[in-house]
Amino acid sequence: MRATAQSAFRTEMILAREAYRQRQYDDFWHHLERAHVVGQRYFWAHLVTHLWMLRFAVQSADFREAAGQLTRTMAVPLAYLSGWVPVGNTGGANVSPVKPMPVPPDLQPFFVGYSLRREIGFRLVLLCIAAALAWAWG
Repeated sequence: MRATAQSAFRTEMILAREAYRQRQYDDFWHHLERAHVVGQRYFWAHLVTHLWMLRFAVQSADFREAAGQLTRTMAVPLAYLSGWVPVGNTGGANVSPVKPMPVPPDLQPFFVGYSLRREIGFRLVLLCIAAALAWAWG
């Protein structure tokens, strides 16, 4: 994760956890969604946001959200391996997991130069290299 994105992700997670501790759940969810927007291109950050969303859904007995978060948590590895990320998606079960959404203006600098095609292409090249190595060593 680039240092600036990592810093923004950490800031949003700190604010989310603080709001959670203070039982300000609307603020908690707001910062968690922002952390998801920034971190979803990076495996660990993406996983962490969905685990927090799942934790909160279970704690709140929101079974719809919990089911959605369980599915999304399990899909994080596939999303990372494929390189496909719906930019701007806030990560909650109230939105489609494949729907791109507008990025808040203050988070847009983290997406300058980002190309979904390039990310998917990069992953395909890595997959082809791995397959060729596996075949050669096979």
